[in-house]
Amino acid sequence: MAQDREDRDDTADIVVTGEEAPVEALPIQTEESATVSIGTRQVGSEAGRFARCVPPQPPQRLRAILDERPNGPISEGALHDYVVRNRGCYGTMSYQPRAYYGQCNSQIVSEAPPVFACRTLFDRGLLFEQAAMKQARSIDFSKEAMAAPGVTQRFLAREDERNASRAQAQKTFFFAVSCMIRINPEYALLLLEAEPNSDAETEMRARLIGNGSACLGGITDVQVDSNQFRVFTAEAVYGWMAAIAGKQTLVEDS
Repeated sequence: MAQDREDRDDTADIVVTGEEAPVEALPIQTEESATVSIGTRQVGSEAGRFARCVPPQPPQRLRAILDERPNGPISEGALHDYVVRNRGCYGTMSYQPRAYYGQCNSQIVSEAPPVFACRTLFDRGLLFEQAAMKQARSIDFSKEAMAAPGVTQRFLAREDERNASRAQAQKTFFFAVSCMIRINPEYALLLLEAEPNSDAETEMRARLIGNGSACLGGITDVQVDSNQFRVFTAEAVYGWMAAIAGKQTLVEDS
C-alpha cells in the first residue's frame, strides 16, 4: 500500500532516540494472522496499483472520502465516483464489474473457511496514507505535540462523530490503533514509511502493539492482519495530524 519512493520526497526524516527493547522482549507479542494476511496482501497490492495509476483527485472528492463517515452516503458515493471515473486503472485478480463500488466491495481472502475483506477499506486507506504522508514534514507528529492541550479532545470529537455508525469491528480496530499511536506516534510514521510487508514494517507494527498494553485491556498475545493494521494506522495518523493542526481536514485546495 505504499506510494512509490519518488512520490515521498516531502516526507520528514523521523528519528527514534533512546535505548529500545528487543521486539521479543516487549510486553505484548504479535503474531501474523497468516491465512487472512495472504489474501488481504493481494487486495492491498491491487489497491496500491490503483492509487498509483489514478491522476490527482479533486479536493472536494478527497474530503468527502476521508473526512465524512466512512459508511455514510457522502463518503461511499465519493469513493464510488473515484473508482468509476478511473475505471481504466481498476481491477482485481478475479475482476467483475459492479454496479456500486462505494460500499464494502467484498473480496474473498480465504476460502477455508470463507473470509471476505472490504476492498473499500484498502482504497480509502491508500488515500489516507497519501494525504497524511504529504503533511509529515509540516506537522509535528511527536509525543510532545500529542500532549499539547486540546489535541486529544479534538481527535475524539472528530473521530467519535466520524465513526458513530461504523461497523463495530472496524470501529474497535480503529480506536485501538489510534490509542497505540497516541503512545508512540513516531513508530506509526516509520511504519507508513516502510514498504508493505517488509521487515521494517513488521518491526514498527510489533513496537506499536507491544507497547500498547493500555489499549488492549491486558492482552499479552495478539494475532493481527498486518495489511489491515497498516490501513487503520494510516487512517488514525491522518486523524491525529488533523487534531494537532486544529483542522477538520488535511486535504488542501488545489
